[in-house]
Amino acid sequence: MSPRPVDKEEKKRLIVNAALQVIKEKGFTDATVEEIASVAKIGKGTVYEYFKTKEEIVQKLVSDFFSEQEVRFKEFRFDSSDPEKAVKAFLDESFYDIETLSDIIPIHFEFWSSGKGKALGLNKSMSERFERMAVRLNQFLREGKKQKVFIDSIDTKNLSTIIISSIDGL
Repeated sequence: MSPRPVDKEEKKRLIVNAALQVIKEKGFTDATVEEIASVAKIGKGTVYEYFKTKEEIVQKLVSDFFSEQEVRFKEFRFDSSDPEKAVKAFLDESFYDIETLSDIIPIHFEFWSSGKGKALGLNKSMSERFERMAVRLNQFLREGKKQKVFIDSIDTKNLSTIIISSIDGL
């Protein structure tokens, strides 16, 4: 009998989900690969077959979260007939992420502030992500200004930056 094929992506998801549980409970610094392996019900060596370090696991966890969020924002359909509704829906989507994925946000910031996230390029990827969100929001605001839904004196670029920065701060 031949060995059962391993779904490598499923195994990675198993490890990342276990890491989320452990790090949520203990924090990034205190969590160990051994504990992650134990929660995933696999050997420590198996974890290292998929990820070289604990930092790489967390990087995948954070990256997956933001990738999912980015897909939702890209799929977001702007109804140019109602810019006010589009801005509200955009903000609702942003707050949905904050509320439903609140477990990942503290992990992200602990990882980032540890210096390890910075070394792995997290600053650059986060800056690019926020820039893309601000550009998208700016489109909605500009259209609303054009349609006289929003006041003419509004600086849509600055307002977009302020709103996205505020969301980031939450």
